[in-house]
Amino acid sequence: MTAVVARGKARVGTWLRTARGRSPAFDHMVRAYKRFSDQNGTMLAGSVTYFGFLSFFPLLAVAFAILVYVVVVYPDARAQVENALQSTFPGLIGTGEGRIDLSKTTGAGVGVGIIGLAGLIYSGTGWIDALRDALRSMWLQPPDKAPNIVIKKLLDLVVLVAFGVALVASVSFSSLATSATRLAVDAVGGSHVTGMGVTLRILAIVVAVAFDSVVFALLFGVLPGVRSPLRLLVRGAVLGAIGFEVLKLIGTWLIGRTTSNPVYGAFAIMVGLLIWINFVSRVTLLAAAWTATGIPPEPEADEHTEELPEEVAERLQALPFAKLRRELDYEALRYREEKWLAERVDKADWPVGEAGRIRAVYMHELAERARAVGVDTDVVATQDRPGSLRDLAHQVRVARRAKSRALR
Repeated sequence: MTAVVARGKARVGTWLRTARGRSPAFDHMVRAYKRFSDQNGTMLAGSVTYFGFLSFFPLLAVAFAILVYVVVVYPDARAQVENALQSTFPGLIGTGEGRIDLSKTTGAGVGVGIIGLAGLIYSGTGWIDALRDALRSMWLQPPDKAPNIVIKKLLDLVVLVAFGVALVASVSFSSLATSATRLAVDAVGGSHVTGMGVTLRILAIVVAVAFDSVVFALLFGVLPGVRSPLRLLVRGAVLGAIGFEVLKLIGTWLIGRTTSNPVYGAFAIMVGLLIWINFVSRVTLLAAAWTATGIPPEPEADEHTEELPEEVAERLQALPFAKLRRELDYEALRYREEKWLAERVDKADWPVGEAGRIRAVYMHELAERARAVGVDTDVVATQDRPGSLRDLAHQVRVARRAKSRALR
């Protein structure tokens, strides 16, 4: 029996290595899951879930305390917030049994808001801290150790506010875009067209994915404190947003089965909320692992590293190294060539190991030739803190510079 199991494992291992060698996309997926597993992603998601759960009810208290004043100038604000919460926490918000009834928060006022704000500052900054350490683990970075705990908490509070503003903006713009589209369709009498309801539903999901991607991009671009290529950052953010929307689609059924289980009794809502936050945390960390492993590890150099495919060698010879005037030009050129190589790998039949070797040689030669024209490639990184908003803006400038005619 032991021999049979060993032969089965050997066959699966052989098939897996062959599949990874033939498909860079599959190899990337395996690397991402291995990173998530090696870094104890399940335990990290549990840590994020704990503080996320503690933040939920203080957040509701603060939100509805603010709504008491907002509805004076914008009467529809409460309905839109409730709809957004029902969409974000499917099966948990509503008036039915086993759900959180938001109508009971109508009387929330200044006193409740102040208490909720104090709780939110404590649990919210703890959630940001846990999420930051979890994301840093996906990028193989040590936990962030601030020399001053007060300054660290203040920075976490700033990040929490920025994340909250981005989340509110995402929900608001998504809701407005969907409503505007529906009104436009009604105005031209298209609401009676067969299949229009399905089309509008798909459009609403696409809009939600677009705005969720912005939130995930901020999380992956700022919290880990590591600079990721903009192309990978965008793809990882879109992947996380798609995973979140899929969770929302199946969430009503999933959470409904949990909250209706008589075993949980009075704690059904709490258990359902914990399960939902945990699933969202896992999706976030899996998307982060996918982003962090986007570039295959470069193999060690050997005597064959000078060989490049003819097409790649010709492109290297044609690059405008004489036009490099500053470090930003080199960063832009490197960004453009990494993007071209990634697209070339997708179209070519190179094995994964060969693709990594070609990339290593190409990037090495690019750096060497840039140094030959006076560019100090060792100091091209921005002086801003990696992962900061200024660093993210710098990456956008690099991407724009890569498209300019100056480097053609």
